Amino acid sequence: MAFSRWGKHVSGPIFGVISIGFAFAYAHYANNPAATVWLLKLASYVSGGISVLLIFIAQFEVWNQERIEKEEALELANTPAVADWKELENRFRQYVHSGARAHHFHYCSTKENKWDLQGTSLADEDVLQSLCTLAGKRLGKAQNLELTDEIKSAPNHCWRWLYFLKATYSISGKQDWAYSGDGQHIEIICWNLSNLAETSAQACLKCAALES
Repeated sequence: MAFSRWGKHVSGPIFGVISIGFAFAYAHYANNPAATVWLLKLASYVSGGISVLLIFIAQFEVWNQERIEKEEALELANTPAVADWKELENRFRQYVHSGARAHHFHYCSTKENKWDLQGTSLADEDVLQSLCTLAGKRLGKAQNLELTDEIKSAPNHCWRWLYFLKATYSISGKQDWAYSGDGQHIEIICWNLSNLAETSAQACLKCAALES
C-alpha cells in the first residue's frame, strides 16, 4: 500500500511542476554547456531527494489511514447499542445448556396469545425471563431493525423479544386441540422454540451487526 501511494505522488503534480521548471531552465541555458551540466546534477539531486521524502510521506499516510480505521472500529464496537447486544449475547450463552424452551400458544377462537417459558429449574426460568425482558427493552430502542406489528404490539418486553425470535427464525406452527372448562374442543396453534438461550444469543449477535 505504501508503494502504491508513493507511486501516485511520484507521478503526481510535484514531479510535474519540477519537470516543467527544469525544462524551461534547460531551454534558457541551452547554449551554456557548464550551466547545462550543473542543471543536470541539480535535477538528479532534487529528484532523488524528493523521491526519498515521498517514501516517508507515503508510509505516514498508510500508518495514519490504518490508525483511523482501527479507531473507527473500536468506536463502533463501543457504541451503546452494540455493547448492549454483545453483553446480552454473552449472558444468554451462559444458559445454552440449561435446556430452556419457549412455547407460544394461539387460541384460534378467542384470538388470545400466550407465551410459556420452561427450564430445567425455576431459577433458570427466572433468569432467562429477565434476560428476555432486557433484550425486549433493547429491541424497543433499536434504530436499524425492522419490527413487525406483532412485535411492536407485544404487551411486555419479554414477549416482544420472543415474538422477534419467532419472526426472525421463522418458527413454524403446529395445529393442536385442547379442552375448555366446559369440555369443548379449542383449536390451538403452537410454536416451539427448543433452545431459547442459544437462539437468543444468535439473535443478539445479529442485532449488534444490524445496529453497527
